[in-house]
Amino acid sequence: MHIKNRALFVLLFLATKLWAQQSPMLETTRDQINREGFRIQQNNTVFGFKGEPGKRLGTNYLDTAWHSGQVTFYRTIQAPGAPPLDSLDQVAVRLDLLAGEVEFLAGYKDVRAVKADQVKEFSVRYPDAGNRRFVNVREYAGKAVPVRGFFEKLVDGKLSLLAHHSIFVKKANYNPALNVGTKDDELVKRTEWYLATGQEVQKLSPGRRAVLEVMADKRPQIEAYLKTANPDYRSAADLAKLVRYYNNL
Repeated sequence: MHIKNRALFVLLFLATKLWAQQSPMLETTRDQINREGFRIQQNNTVFGFKGEPGKRLGTNYLDTAWHSGQVTFYRTIQAPGAPPLDSLDQVAVRLDLLAGEVEFLAGYKDVRAVKADQVKEFSVRYPDAGNRRFVNVREYAGKAVPVRGFFEKLVDGKLSLLAHHSIFVKKANYNPALNVGTKDDELVKRTEWYLATGQEVQKLSPGRRAVLEVMADKRPQIEAYLKTANPDYRSAADLAKLVRYYNNL
């Protein structure tokens, strides 16, 4: 074979092989896999399904909306030409769970952020639902030490109910050869419950047994309440009612 023709043949062969490796799976190939099972052919070419790249679903924020609130810092802050401040009031605020930051809306499209470990506590005001108060976990001791960020204080009393909100990334599990799974990462929020007596905190595993252990000094009354109310131990509202009932005994 002439050298020029041989070079042309090699280029055409390589281009055809590369096209085969990058092309979407044909219906005949898919049918063969479904009929005979997944087998790698002698040419070692594994076909994949072509499609859109994956995305990240969900939001970083506990609540994406801005709400007026108050923020208290561990240390004073000072802007140029302004007096030092240890708190801000009537400022639009929201909590970025993924970054671990409290964000402020300083102006139109002007967002500032402060790391959570610099904020002692903050509260946000909801027109229809009242205030939500968040306290840095550093303000508490006990078994809650390993967690970071903030406790939302749902009930304040001799026994306080706290919620710890966090977020994790559920990674994509897409298999391009078989076209199964999802291409998208997903941000998943998680809430865990804690009970505090003073500054001492312990995690609450939602369930009847755990509740009775914590409230053992009022066990007969709590058993009667649980039987009548039949609370959902994963509901913030039901847990708050239970803790308030205990505090009033």
